[in-house]
Amino acid sequence: MRTTLLGMMAAVMAIAQAPFAGAQLKKGIEAVPVAKVAAKPDLIVCKFEPAKLTGAQRQQLRFRVYNIGKAAAPYHLLWADIGEFKNKLPVPPLNPGEYKEWIYPQASVGGGSQTVYTFWVDRDLWISESNEGNNRLDGVVKMNASEPVPRCSDGMMH
Repeated sequence: MRTTLLGMMAAVMAIAQAPFAGAQLKKGIEAVPVAKVAAKPDLIVCKFEPAKLTGAQRQQLRFRVYNIGKAAAPYHLLWADIGEFKNKLPVPPLNPGEYKEWIYPQASVGGGSQTVYTFWVDRDLWISESNEGNNRLDGVVKMNASEPVPRCSDGMMH
């Protein structure tokens, strides 16, 4: 029985050390296997135009949802709040690097000198993403005052 138990222990130790075969470890340091992290999508939203409002004319507001992650994102929703326009927009499945673009044709000065907007992709957190903190973009398009374009919810230029 003792030989069998020792043989089993040796087999278990060999399996446990297999990921570290050939690795040089210092005396007293224990090797711990590391699990691979599953790839996930990462959804962001960007506003492309206008950089500013000019005159009292209506201008288009162009925006996109990007998947900057390493896995495909399933169908989801983009919440858009642009002045008087409030809507949930369907976003088709997006592979890594793909985007969906919308053009809202009526960004306007309205009665004042600015248009306030909020875009929020996957607001209800239905999709497990690699970064859940970069899904919302708030801003103001002002009369004769520029804001950076493109402007993205992750702070980068895409």
